[in-house]
Amino acid sequence: MCLARIVLRVGGREKALRVSDVQLLVWMPFSPIAPVGSRPGFSEQGTIMKRLRWCLFWGVVFSVFATVLAQSRTLEEGWESPPREARLRAYWWWLNGCVTREAITRDLEEMKAKGFGGALVCDADGSSQDGNERAPHGPDFFSPEWRELFRHTLREADRLGLEISLNIQSGWNLGGPVVPAEDATKKLVWSELRVSGPAIFRQKLPQPASRDGYYRDAIVVAYPVKPPANNTIDVRISASSAQPSHPVEDLVDNNPETFWVSAGNQPGKGPSPDHPEWIEFRFTSPVKIERLLLRPRPMYGPHACRLDVSRDGREFRPVGEFTLENPREDFTWSTEPVEGLVFRLVILGAYDRGSLEKPRNVQICELRLSGAGQQWPQQSTRRPIRNWAEKAGYRPLHFSAPDTTPLLEEDEPIPGEEDTTPDQVLDLTDKLAEDGTLTWQVPEGTWEILRFGYTIGDRAYVSTCSEGWEGYALDVLDAGAFQRYWDRVVEVLLADAGPYKGRTLKYLHTDSWEIEPFNWTPTLPEEFERRRGYSITPWMPVLAGRIVGDRRASHRFLYDFRRTVGDLVIDHHYRPFRDNAHKHGLEIHPESGGPHAVPIDAQQCLGFNDVPMSEFWAWSWRHRIGDANRFFVKQPASAAHTYGRRLVAAEGFTTIGPHWQETLWDNLKPSFDKACCEGFNLLFWHAFVCSPQEHGLPGLQYFAGTHLNPNVTWWAKSKPFFDYINRCQFMLQQGLFVADVCYYYGDHVPNFAQHKRSDPARILPGYDYDVITAEALLTRARVEAGRIVLPDGMSYRLLVLPSHGVISLPVLRKVADLAQAGAVIVGPRPKESPSLSDDESEHRRLVAELWDKGKVISDRTAREVLQTLGIPPDCEFVGGDPESDLDYIHRRAGEVDIYFVANRNPRPEQVTAIFRVSGKAPELWNAVTGERQFARVYTEHEGRTSVPLNFGPCGSWFVIFREPTSRHPAERGPAFPQWNALAKIAGPWRVSFDPKWGGPGTVIFEKLDSWTEHSEPGIRYYSGTAIYENEFEVPESWMTTEACQLWLDLGSVRELAEVFVNGRSCGVVWAPPFRVDIGGAIRAGKNRLRIEVVNFWPNRIIGDASLPAEKRLTRTNIRKLTADTKLMPSGLFGPVQIGRLQ
Repeated sequence: MCLARIVLRVGGREKALRVSDVQLLVWMPFSPIAPVGSRPGFSEQGTIMKRLRWCLFWGVVFSVFATVLAQSRTLEEGWESPPREARLRAYWWWLNGCVTREAITRDLEEMKAKGFGGALVCDADGSSQDGNERAPHGPDFFSPEWRELFRHTLREADRLGLEISLNIQSGWNLGGPVVPAEDATKKLVWSELRVSGPAIFRQKLPQPASRDGYYRDAIVVAYPVKPPANNTIDVRISASSAQPSHPVEDLVDNNPETFWVSAGNQPGKGPSPDHPEWIEFRFTSPVKIERLLLRPRPMYGPHACRLDVSRDGREFRPVGEFTLENPREDFTWSTEPVEGLVFRLVILGAYDRGSLEKPRNVQICELRLSGAGQQWPQQSTRRPIRNWAEKAGYRPLHFSAPDTTPLLEEDEPIPGEEDTTPDQVLDLTDKLAEDGTLTWQVPEGTWEILRFGYTIGDRAYVSTCSEGWEGYALDVLDAGAFQRYWDRVVEVLLADAGPYKGRTLKYLHTDSWEIEPFNWTPTLPEEFERRRGYSITPWMPVLAGRIVGDRRASHRFLYDFRRTVGDLVIDHHYRPFRDNAHKHGLEIHPESGGPHAVPIDAQQCLGFNDVPMSEFWAWSWRHRIGDANRFFVKQPASAAHTYGRRLVAAEGFTTIGPHWQETLWDNLKPSFDKACCEGFNLLFWHAFVCSPQEHGLPGLQYFAGTHLNPNVTWWAKSKPFFDYINRCQFMLQQGLFVADVCYYYGDHVPNFAQHKRSDPARILPGYDYDVITAEALLTRARVEAGRIVLPDGMSYRLLVLPSHGVISLPVLRKVADLAQAGAVIVGPRPKESPSLSDDESEHRRLVAELWDKGKVISDRTAREVLQTLGIPPDCEFVGGDPESDLDYIHRRAGEVDIYFVANRNPRPEQVTAIFRVSGKAPELWNAVTGERQFARVYTEHEGRTSVPLNFGPCGSWFVIFREPTSRHPAERGPAFPQWNALAKIAGPWRVSFDPKWGGPGTVIFEKLDSWTEHSEPGIRYYSGTAIYENEFEVPESWMTTEACQLWLDLGSVRELAEVFVNGRSCGVVWAPPFRVDIGGAIRAGKNRLRIEVVNFWPNRIIGDASLPAEKRLTRTNIRKLTADTKLMPSGLFGPVQIGRLQ
């Protein structure tokens, strides 16, 4: 008996098959298989088993042979012709439903011709946002007409071999007209009432503020009120309504940066004489008021007001009326002293952006009442719970992927500052009648009654939908709400898909989360107790801003409260979404991780996706400035790596501000490259609007996104740019991501991973990391040979714990297990358990066991630990300067190392890249041109390979290591060929501008400059393709064996150019160096040169803006390009040169 070892030779490379290649060990006897019964001592059953082993063995051999052969073949073949799963997708906008069968077919055929792999059908509107014109309305989403267009789409996509994803609604914030209020997103509201006992209390409690006439009771509690110190008069502030992110407490927090906002977000929903808003001051004993002090939010404050007073809190009389004439200034109003128990500021009108017409709401920064030398509310010595509104889910943090560390912080308790203790809180819920009447025997003392209920959330509406799909957004905490929507809408659409389901229709999708904040669902109390192990009821006053027990206990309850909300989002929304899709043979790629600051464990949500998907934005001068506000793909990439997913998708190139102004090589390409270095590998181009031909050119467009469809000026020459994207995506879908560090980011809610350079593990530059959730750490991580490994093959040298030091008990137990198994773990010592569910004594014991005994390293950064372990950086760049902006990502497919390295600067860079690979020759693959070659110059030292790299402006390379260095040794000489100009092609140039688009026909350019520098309007405002023609001589001496190395360099171009020599196309260029190989097209003597240069749409639209409508050449709903908009430099700038690379 012996172990089989097979060596295959494929493509000039030897490949030894090892046990690790097949994960199966097969024993192979040398003796042949004998016929049944021909060998003594062997039963028929034993012989059959032996035959089965032989069949199994040879099946494995042939399977592995085919796999290795395919891997060797597909890297080159996939580079030349990426498979469908690696090709970009169109974020295909059916704008206000304005699509036709003809437009659908044209778009799909053009996508196929240009190398797309598929499209995401997204019925939505938003065409009129930001001052643009609304697109005409087509068939309503889900109508019979719309469904027939959907079926037509699937038939055509199937014919063309394209994959289709479907957004399962119109717009986003999943919902629509089929969603009743009971199934809508909900928020917690409450009212307050103080009563004294002993007494029998029987009256209606004040109903909390509600939205859209929808209110339901949840829980009623009461607690004893501490007597005020030093006989001071206490006051409670309430309001007729408030938006959760701007509660009434903001009126009295002494912070002019915060402000109360009444309900209402639509014009005309603000205060009026018929529907006033009010703010109430309810004192514990009567007071005399002489003055009102008010600081409005500038341009949004009250206008007409009245002050009312009541001696009993039931009957009110007016004290006086006044108006605020200046919407920007603080206001003081005085009156004769008036005594009362309750005072109300009644607001009868308000400003909105300085106008009194149809205000949406009213907003006030600070409000005080004063009299007899006192002011109310008096400055409290008790600090509120830090960031209480955010912790309780009433106010979101920064709107995109925020740092949630502030929610983990709390001040130290002060004895006696608590409002009550859990055991003092009484549950009165069963004493509340349906009409809101409470019947209760009040014990002795003063009691605060809190009536909690729920209503429609402030942003609980479908966003950006086409006409006809307006309605409520689903309650994502309610599994029944999701299932009812699925049955009513999605099942019908899947039935329409028929045989194309799972074949052409591959994915289901939901888009952005923009319903923050939300914090309640009817089953939350039961779910909370089941998941956290204790009742929510005694802690409900914390959700009204009170301190129960002490501030640390209240803080820990809020941690549990948010975690429960986050759990329900997954278990009651994304889990049934995925399970229902899988029953139909479909997968899902919702943008489930935000990045809006909804109360979710964002990466855990993304881990539930079959394809984790988020977004990244192209550069804009106006919106989302800076990488932290543009790139949200490190998180879905980490989700993919840690949950065993191969694809990392993103809605890409979104912008607000530009319209056809996002340039390719210095905006879109470096944005794409940055996303690639974060781990993304599948682009959904946002936005590709379906614009029927009858709407002209450039046609209908969404107000945001990089506009792309067959109507763009550069569509005919677009494929080389799409080829770049597809090549990159194919390479970055190979194998597994390589990272040294696994960073645990906590199990709190909300929680988000930021972009790569936020560097939470503190290992950059040169190393890389994944973020891991508590779920993945608890259920998927183990230790092998000192490395943290996951079931799908990912492994890491270090586990890094978060700097905030908040670790729950279940995770702490896992950390102890990993440490015991030999994992290297780095992180600060936790202070305490974050959850009331945790056993604090066990938590303290484990902390002492891990940190006191040195099982967790806390005195060095992860980077320092790696260096101490002798682990050099995986990729570093030497030779740049402080302005250099270079990045990388590393993947490994079997024994092939794939590095993608990118320069984000619009300037050339010459550096030496040092890779943690040895024994293999570096290959340089250029995804712009498709060229591949071995590096001429490289060196090896101490297990690393140094490779000189020459980056063009915003340039990039794939550096591949697979062949042994013995076969491709380094050479002497320059690392890269140098440009040697042989001749300059000077003017004059014949330049032709299409008269159809206002061009003057053929003109002469004596020199090359921007079209916008010309006085002729047909040139200055030209958009489209212009043709440059010239002739040049090639000496006979050039026609040597080196002739094939002749190149034409165009110098500078805006935006793309295709070069023809003697009628033969030499290629399209869209990025520096704008250079094409002309060796196969030239001949000795005279040569004809034709250069077709394309710019983008803005200049023609800008020119048309100053023309009467009947003389305009363009038609579009976009109105942001005006006669005053700056023109885009356009054309061929040169110098145009012939030369060699030597």
